Amino acid sequence: MLTDIDPDLAVAQGAAVQASLCAKDSAVRDVVLTDVTPFSLGVEIGRRLPGGRVEEGYFSPILERNTTLPASRSGIYSPFEEDQDAIDLQVYQGEHRRVEQNHLLGKLEIKGLRPRRGEGDDSSVEVRFTHDMNGILEVEAKVLRTGKVHQLVIEQRPGHLSRKELAACLKRMQPLKTHPRDLLPNRARLERAQRLYTELRGDRRRLLTHVLEVFEDALETQEPERIAEAGAQLDRVVGAYFELEGEAQPDAANADSPPDDVEPVEGPWKDGDRAEE
Repeated sequence: MLTDIDPDLAVAQGAAVQASLCAKDSAVRDVVLTDVTPFSLGVEIGRRLPGGRVEEGYFSPILERNTTLPASRSGIYSPFEEDQDAIDLQVYQGEHRRVEQNHLLGKLEIKGLRPRRGEGDDSSVEVRFTHDMNGILEVEAKVLRTGKVHQLVIEQRPGHLSRKELAACLKRMQPLKTHPRDLLPNRARLERAQRLYTELRGDRRRLLTHVLEVFEDALETQEPERIAEAGAQLDRVVGAYFELEGEAQPDAANADSPPDDVEPVEGPWKDGDRAEE
């Protein structure tokens, strides 16, 4: 918790900014206020300690505090026991490592995890939190093996919205649930980069591998700012090899070294680790 901020001063400054925005003061013409999550939202998990003992009660954030709303984030979780058929998913709000120090928002029972014969052994569950500016938190737990979805809806002010209004809010939240890696622009980026990868060798291939992995890691964070930054870097590298029109293939004779107009990117390798082509 931050202790070097005067709470009275923070409230006064916020009220002043809000009043200036309402009055359309030129001093705050470029200021944009956004709704964010004031606290992290996540679930309780257990951890296997040295010696094999499982200890429950740990907090796993899914939506971090100060995430701009509306937003949707997901995480993959698995039961500890192979024959476990159900888990009790508990949703918490807070910043502490242990859930007993956070605030319990709700519970969701997930059944049907135990695989049947011939169905494989994957009992993983994708837990997705979707939060809007109306104070609605939709928790969805999808059993990956079967595709069955369990749902829990938590309202900041229960009863404030009618059933029809709540259904409309949930419908508007649907587009947020597409994972960034499944969005068409990002899929096109990956396909274009992977197609280029097959044509390159040497330093060029290593450079592309590095920026491609950075972009893939950014997609998994589901953070728009990181994705935009990593995507722009990937576009710069790929764009140096492909013409904007015509999708010209790189010259095979020059496929080993990066082009002059690409800024060098520090890769994860060391000079002594590079294999001879």
